[in-house]
Amino acid sequence: MAGIGIIMNKQYGFLKEIMVAPLSRASSMFGKALGIITGVIVQAIILLLLSFVVGVQMTSLIFIGAIGMSIIISIGFSGLGLFIASFMISMECFNLVMCFVIMPVFLLSGTVFPVTNLPEWLSFIFYLDPLTYGVDALRGIILGQSILPLGISIGVSLFFAILMILASAFVFTKKNKI
Repeated sequence: MAGIGIIMNKQYGFLKEIMVAPLSRASSMFGKALGIITGVIVQAIILLLLSFVVGVQMTSLIFIGAIGMSIIISIGFSGLGLFIASFMISMECFNLVMCFVIMPVFLLSGTVFPVTNLPEWLSFIFYLDPLTYGVDALRGIILGQSILPLGISIGVSLFFAILMILASAFVFTKKNKI
């Protein structure tokens, strides 16, 4: 839902004020993403500090690794939200599109149920889902149990994050001319 702020800024005219600032459009997009990432970091810290409630043993190394992975995941998905928002003109359209994106991505990532016994056709979709790799990396960092090698999960998540944040900055620059 990272892009909702962009659409609100478009609707209320605040985006025009941002566009005339002496900053590049890409740096405006990166700043928006940085604000979203800050919120995610705060949420991740709270959840990780409360991990003892569910019996997860948290060391400082696990804590730092989980925060780092949370940052990578939030960069990727805030970039995706900002990318989609660059094409939208109303909050209603954005919410509809995001529901069609968020639900399959979330449900097919392995966050809700184990994916080890999925049918072959569905496991193919599972490996196309970028959140799969982030969830698997977090599971590997925090619990020591992952389906894929940790390096692959982190690498794919990092690639997705870089791709989405660059794509969102590029599209935002091209679509939002004054």
